[in-house]
Amino acid sequence: MRDASADRVPSRDQIAASRLTSARVLLNVGGECHEVLWHTLERLPTSRLGRLRSAVSHEQIIRLCDDYSLAGNEYFFDRHPRSFACILNMYRTGRLHMVDEMCVLAFHEDVKYWGLNEALMETCCQHRYFQKKEQVEEEMRKIGEACLDRTKEEEFGRDSCAPYRKRLWDLMEKPQTSMSARVSHSLSVCLCVATHTHNRVIK
Repeated sequence: MRDASADRVPSRDQIAASRLTSARVLLNVGGECHEVLWHTLERLPTSRLGRLRSAVSHEQIIRLCDDYSLAGNEYFFDRHPRSFACILNMYRTGRLHMVDEMCVLAFHEDVKYWGLNEALMETCCQHRYFQKKEQVEEEMRKIGEACLDRTKEEEFGRDSCAPYRKRLWDLMEKPQTSMSARVSHSLSVCLCVATHTHNRVIK
């Protein structure tokens, strides 16, 4: 997208000149374009777009977006555009609203990516957002525990000897699981060192 070749990037003067040619900027998010006034982005100076507004070098710009064109006054972000209209509206109105039809964790990631604080969410959405987020995180935790239990069953079986097999495995392979396992591990290390030393003496 950049006009310059890969080994020749725009200078600070070229970047500054491009900002003076237009009061507006084109933000291309996943192929979906949004036109906004540069000074609108100044309202949230610590956010990703706020920092893009104040960026004065190629190095600063490319850390904030995936590509850009000074000639087209366009900045490209390789992300799904699902929540961007809502994100951009935060700059215009000062209010952040949740996207109902979107996965709450995906929305959380988008808010984080754009450098916004979820605590800025409007009261009408805040309770619902955090409640949904907690529910999804709890469900994911339960699924993770279920998968872990299933893996243990597959490794050690389900018969009456399974707990003993697991305990023996932990004793031999996982010294952090108990004091007995740590003692067993220490003895194994000592025996290995002693055997190695003995063999060297014989040679």
